Amino acid sequence: MPDLTPEVLETLYDESPEPVFVFAPVREDGRVVDFRYLYANPAAARIVGTSPAVRFANGLRADAPDVERSGLLASYCRTMETGEPTDRRVQYDSGSRKSWFRVSASRAGTALVVHFWDVTTETETHAALRQTEADRDQTELRRAELESLLAQVPAEMAYVRGPELVYEFVNDRYRARHPGREFQGRPLAEVLPSWRDGPLLAAMREVLRSGAPYREQEHPLLVETPGGSERRWFDLAFLPVRGCDDAVEGVLSFATDVTEQVSARARSDALARERMALADELDAERRRLEVGEERFRSIVETHADIVWVSDWNGHMRQAVTGWCALTGQKPEETLGLGWLDAVHPDDLARTAQVWSDAVSQRRRFETEFRVRKASGGWATVASRGIPLLRPDGRIREWVGTTIDVTTRHREEEALRILSGGAAELSNTLDYQATLRAVGEMAIPTFADICIVDLIDESGALRRVKVAGRLEEDLLESFRQLPPRTDPDSPVMEALRTRRSVLRERLPAAVKLEIAGQTEALRLFDRISPTSLVCAPLSARGRTLGVISFLTVRSGRRFERLDLALVEELARRAALAMDNAVLYQRAEEANRAKDEFLATVSHELRTPLASILGWTRLLRRGGLTLEKQARALETLERNARAQTRLVEDLLDVSRIVSGKTRLNVETADLGRIVDSAVDSLRPSADARGVRLQATVQPCTLAGDPERLHQVLWNLLSNAVKFTPRGGQVAVSLEVRDRTATLTVSDDGQGIRPDFLPHLFERFRQADATATRAHGGLGLGLAIVRHLVELHGGTVSARSDGEGRGSTFTVRLPLGTALPLERSPVEALPAPGPSLAGLRLVVVDDEPDTREMVASTLETQGAEVVSFGDADEVLRWLVSNQADLLVSDVAMPRMDGCALIREIRRSGPGSSGAIPAVALTAYARPEDRRRALEAGFQDYLTKPVEPEELVARVAALVRPRAAA
Repeated sequence: MPDLTPEVLETLYDESPEPVFVFAPVREDGRVVDFRYLYANPAAARIVGTSPAVRFANGLRADAPDVERSGLLASYCRTMETGEPTDRRVQYDSGSRKSWFRVSASRAGTALVVHFWDVTTETETHAALRQTEADRDQTELRRAELESLLAQVPAEMAYVRGPELVYEFVNDRYRARHPGREFQGRPLAEVLPSWRDGPLLAAMREVLRSGAPYREQEHPLLVETPGGSERRWFDLAFLPVRGCDDAVEGVLSFATDVTEQVSARARSDALARERMALADELDAERRRLEVGEERFRSIVETHADIVWVSDWNGHMRQAVTGWCALTGQKPEETLGLGWLDAVHPDDLARTAQVWSDAVSQRRRFETEFRVRKASGGWATVASRGIPLLRPDGRIREWVGTTIDVTTRHREEEALRILSGGAAELSNTLDYQATLRAVGEMAIPTFADICIVDLIDESGALRRVKVAGRLEEDLLESFRQLPPRTDPDSPVMEALRTRRSVLRERLPAAVKLEIAGQTEALRLFDRISPTSLVCAPLSARGRTLGVISFLTVRSGRRFERLDLALVEELARRAALAMDNAVLYQRAEEANRAKDEFLATVSHELRTPLASILGWTRLLRRGGLTLEKQARALETLERNARAQTRLVEDLLDVSRIVSGKTRLNVETADLGRIVDSAVDSLRPSADARGVRLQATVQPCTLAGDPERLHQVLWNLLSNAVKFTPRGGQVAVSLEVRDRTATLTVSDDGQGIRPDFLPHLFERFRQADATATRAHGGLGLGLAIVRHLVELHGGTVSARSDGEGRGSTFTVRLPLGTALPLERSPVEALPAPGPSLAGLRLVVVDDEPDTREMVASTLETQGAEVVSFGDADEVLRWLVSNQADLLVSDVAMPRMDGCALIREIRRSGPGSSGAIPAVALTAYARPEDRRRALEAGFQDYLTKPVEPEELVARVAALVRPRAAA
């Protein structure tokens, strides 16, 4: 290819009508990054407007930034690098006109040749075609919409087009008027031959020619009916329909049947003539009535209704006292049409139209509208008027009454609100749904905004619901704004007095009340409330909070007569919310009960599974001595676990029934703490938990067994919820006549949301089937009850899950009782010999009877066993024994009846026999009943063998010594 010298380029492109540019590439690091100018033909130079050599002296990137922004420069570089041509469309704005060019660039040796073709006409033609298609689619859409609209017109309507007036559309009413005829695409004269030579067809053609509408009222036409031809009257209108070129292309025909109106007017005219005949007679009568006019005026002025008289067009000739009293207008302000100044602006146009229609049609005037009250606010009135006609039929004057129906409307409105609100409130017991129904039951009929503020558990007032028909950001501002608790707050006044509070106007004084509350003041300025009413929410003798209603933009103001409705709304809302809360609590209680029963089942079945399993393995035999020892250890551990579960259940039963009793004595709290720590240390060591105790000596009046139970529950919980390697610390301090016992750990911690429920019965932080720790969730509830019985308090603190917890028990140190040793402490060391003693054991359960007998026999005693009380009585008649161990609950004769029968036998050897009651009844009243019956000691099942032997030895040794 020859070099592209200027001479070659001029030869090739100077005569080209299309702009052509030639550029040389500029390279950096071997890559094309810019172009410098080489050549532009005359057509291209005209586009640039100046010398191309000057215009692009610094290269395309610097002198033609639009080329880079449009991406053409990058395309040019790619063409030079790859040889792939560039073909794009770009727009060029010369200031006076926007042009479109097709740009084609190709590599020619070491140069880039860029061709421009002006495609402005082609582009604009395509755009015009697209716009034409869009306009056509829009026209078709509007046509379809128009046909749908015209089909619903309450008149007989048809659209005919062209010189032949060809039908293109008829609605159902038109088709029904001419049944059995086909209209679409047929000329009007062919479908309705009777119109061919008539005036209406000529009128349509004149409309088509001139474009002027044609209207005629009460035009008579013969129409076909099932009974034959009938003359009817129509109001006709033929309207021109113009096309895009503004030429008339069709006629829209409307026909409204006014036969009934014409007939009625004819009858009215006949009656008018009759009235004219009576006019002379009435004239004489009128003169007599003038005598009683003054009497009539007196009656009107004393009537409850406002009676008025105006001239034919509504101008008041004299002031009406009742109207002035209602509206506060001065008498002279009501004259003429001045009375309209008291009508609500929103009702003025409608009232004026009703009045105008009544005057033009000479018929009764009747409507309702609002008027400004002298006391402020608006009253709704019902006004009725009758025209009095002259002999020629014209209106002479109007006589009417106006009645204040505000109270009636308010009562009807209240009934609607209450009935609707009652239905909404009764449809749900869900708390959130109830709140939503309470907030919306009077919106927007009665108020613009409803606010519900409730008293929370801490006694603070908390905003729980805001509803209204305002912008969402305004409602959200109300939700974020806390209730006013200052002394001037109407909410606090309603709470304090338990009565409704009405602010009929919210004057500038309210701004002074909230001057220091920036957010409240800003919100007040945005909504400009007009009135407010607050009512306390009370249910079942408790005040739950306050419900407030505001009017903002509805134009109405609350008045005294609204208080009854507000108070009834508040009563129903409070009862509904209280019902929802009670239902929610009942549901939670049922759920907690179900979870608790499931937990009880699990916790009882778990040790039973181990007991039954190991028992069957022992009975089957074949276990090694090590396995047998492990089996016995497991049986004992699980039996003790079940014992603790049963004891917890019994404790809770006593708590619920209020029958928990304390055996108060001087209790050494320090020794109790040490004992509890020592009893739990093996379990803590086995779990890898460090157990530390810091104890200050302390005594107080209390039940040592129950205090030990409190500390054992707290410590066992701390060990259970502390992971291996953790630490549990116990401290006992005495300060200000108060013993403070603290149990802290660095274990699992407590969720903040569960902390308030920690000491409730049947509550566990994790009650699921996948929980990591067992238990019934009763221990801490028992702790709280026992501590409170001692006059103390218990509390818990935790920084959250995984951050440990701290329990603090505070017990008052009153006057300590003289130190006494409990019966357990006075017992001899475990394992005393019972050799040489004859003991009687009676129990209706063979397994228990055999276990007790075997326990006593291992200590050397001779044991005689019986299955019921009658056998014991018969044996004692001829035999002697050193002690009786008896069950209490037995068939036919229980243990208490047995010991009473033995004691009645007299002071002989059998009547004075020592007796121990051994029973599964563990209540304090059961113990008291047994001791009163004659038992010297009382043991509950299951009993430790060592304790049974020790108690028996303690009773028989003094007798033997004597």
